[in-house]
Amino acid sequence: MIDWAKHAGGSLAVTGRISQMPWQHLVDPIPGKQILYLDLEGGHQIVVYSATKPVCPGRVWLTGRVVEVAGAGKRPGSTERFVEYQLDVSRWECLAPGETDRQLRRLLDPGLSMEQKREAEEAIVRQGQAAFPELLAHLADLRVVWAEKTLLNEGQLMNAPVTAIPVEPEYREIPVTLGERCGQLLLRLITPPDYGSPFSGNFKPFQGGRGSSMFRVTDWPAWWERNRGESLDRIREELKPVIDRYWQAHGVEQVIP
Repeated sequence: MIDWAKHAGGSLAVTGRISQMPWQHLVDPIPGKQILYLDLEGGHQIVVYSATKPVCPGRVWLTGRVVEVAGAGKRPGSTERFVEYQLDVSRWECLAPGETDRQLRRLLDPGLSMEQKREAEEAIVRQGQAAFPELLAHLADLRVVWAEKTLLNEGQLMNAPVTAIPVEPEYREIPVTLGERCGQLLLRLITPPDYGSPFSGNFKPFQGGRGSSMFRVTDWPAWWERNRGESLDRIREELKPVIDRYWQAHGVEQVIP
């Protein structure tokens, strides 16, 4: 389940199977690319445009730009307007059944405890760089893995001056999506473990709250295209100066394009 409209014009990675039974779709041909049909998890199908047709016995991983295609109803005089979101593919890879996919399915299992789901996440982290394609393909996945009690006004509480009128903590049970967890796992994978920045200090960060971190990647598929040939050790080494800047900025989240 993906909110396609939210990603229109941006990059996205998805997984699925090339379909031999296309549904009825709007199409807007792209010069030099074939029109293909991709069956997504959950029973949905989208149109994809690719320079070459993926020949995969099972699932395929694709990344590209989300395009919006609009058209009118077919009935004479109809004023209906239909919109589809499709993918202009820049790269694809065949995916073999793997450990990361299996563990992501465990995260979605309502019968598992939080402890078991945390174990599933640790198993994904142990996969290292091999986990990236699956995690990237589920960043926009809105399926819920669990709900957690969240402090909504953490930033306000952390940064209030000592003379301010005390504010009560505000908590709420918030559903956590698979996409959110995949984003956090990607950050864990690229963060240099046990790195102690010489600029770190004992102070309250300027930014805090749900989902806050030392750095944020604005476009994961584009980032992966730039870094896919690098080792995980090299990626982590290059992020140390980013972590230094976070501390030098007194806890302001750093943005990586």
